[in-house]
Amino acid sequence: MDRLGVINGLRGLAILGTIFHHSFFDYFKYGAANNSTPWLVDLIASSGWLGVNLFFFLSGFVLYLPYASGKRHMSSQGDIREFYRRRFIRLIPLYTFVWIVSLVFMTDLQPNQPYFYKVALLYATCTYPFVPGMFYPPGNWVMWSLGAEIWFSVLFPLVVIGVRKLGWRKGLVLALILALVVRIGGQLMIGSAATPLNPISDSVIGRLDEFVIGMFAAHLYRNGFRAHASHLWIGGALVLGGALIWAFRYLGALPPVSGAFANNLVDLGVLAATLGLLTASRWWASVMQWRWLQLFGVMCYSLYMWHGILQLHFKHSMYTGLLGYAGYLAIVFAISAFTFRYIEFRTTPSWRELIPAAARKPVEAAAVSRT
Repeated sequence: MDRLGVINGLRGLAILGTIFHHSFFDYFKYGAANNSTPWLVDLIASSGWLGVNLFFFLSGFVLYLPYASGKRHMSSQGDIREFYRRRFIRLIPLYTFVWIVSLVFMTDLQPNQPYFYKVALLYATCTYPFVPGMFYPPGNWVMWSLGAEIWFSVLFPLVVIGVRKLGWRKGLVLALILALVVRIGGQLMIGSAATPLNPISDSVIGRLDEFVIGMFAAHLYRNGFRAHASHLWIGGALVLGGALIWAFRYLGALPPVSGAFANNLVDLGVLAATLGLLTASRWWASVMQWRWLQLFGVMCYSLYMWHGILQLHFKHSMYTGLLGYAGYLAIVFAISAFTFRYIEFRTTPSWRELIPAAARKPVEAAAVSRT
């Protein structure tokens, strides 16, 4: 069994959790919504936003995997230019298409307004995460995380070179401390119980440890680390522990600064669980390689980019019942499938090459090429 199909499955889990969170968080709210569901169900159902944490971890894992295995190198200016070329081709075409649609059709800004061009410039240069009031960019609030993804890609060669010079022990500790200090600062300055996000704590530096822990997981995996099946359960418990900290913070039982530490528990849990899936747990690994879950995983970029703005468009009809919500999901999937095929992978000759199969090989090559 090719275990790296697990990575596609984890991406699928991340995007499904994120869509669920953006659709139904107001119904659960860690029990604050006073619905009749059991408390543990409320906790899990309220924590779909952790899918973004998982995305950041997986980005670090997949970006670093070919460097950990020696298939790619970051030893010269040519290597760095080639990395940036690949990342530009992978991220920017869809990003550009979606931000133009978001700005033109999902905001009230008009071309005769100077602010329209300011927003367009911030989108085009991906500098909106650094501008006050623009952390959630107009027209498509979920693109805050694309800002972090793109800027981590900019920093990635520096991180790789730094790890090579410092070693993993010092490099990992430095990333953990730096990100934690930034998150604590953000929570102390502008922490709010109403949202898990703020422009400082959730900047690319505030979330840097998630990307680097993902890189570390790739390093361990490629250097023969073998987890025990218990790592999967330990990892799940740590993720729930992080969600629990956030729940108490959201409900006001813990101070805002506690949210800075929740990420650490979640990240350690994701690290343990991922290594368990990749190297120890055959049954759960096969579950994560379910073909549809992998399909959602390989389509996650398009799904993520479209689900937010379509939710805004369909917000009055998507909660009218099961049929209304199913219609929303069908439209999200259809548009995402179109951009996945004709923008993300427009040069791929056939659909068949893009659709995962349970035993398709080499899954590793597919996972790497789709980052």
